[in-house]
Amino acid sequence: MKKLLLLFSIITILGVFNIIYSQPSESNNKLSQPYMITNGDWIAYNLSEYLRMRLDLNAPIRVTFDRKDTIIVIKIYGARKIVEDAKGSLNNFLDAIRIFNFVEAKANYGIDLYDNNYTIIYYNREAQGGPKEIIRMEKGKLQIPQE
Repeated sequence: MKKLLLLFSIITILGVFNIIYSQPSESNNKLSQPYMITNGDWIAYNLSEYLRMRLDLNAPIRVTFDRKDTIIVIKIYGARKIVEDAKGSLNNFLDAIRIFNFVEAKANYGIDLYDNNYTIIYYNREAQGGPKEIIRMEKGKLQIPQE
């Protein structure tokens, strides 16, 4: 009975806390505006979750949908410093995308996706001065940034 009373008390406190802190303030009124999620947003989100579950990741990733360019952007923050090593990691991500995202997008949304629907950027997260881009795949082609 005491456990039930304690649980009820915690739920009540959390409910009051939620009411107090969920009220929009003038400083963040845009945060409470509705946001329409697109197929691209949802596909990017699902890919992000899949990559985290499927790959043995030692590198943080960020997957987003660029609405302006209508492309899925994957940023990999790894520790590779050499272009060839980073290229191998980038290709591993591309293989995972082909296995999962191409199939999932077609099955769930009727959308055919190809390599050119993605931009994949590999950064060396340990570079002096912050992450440094090592290599990218854009419009289906590998590119090495000029220094």
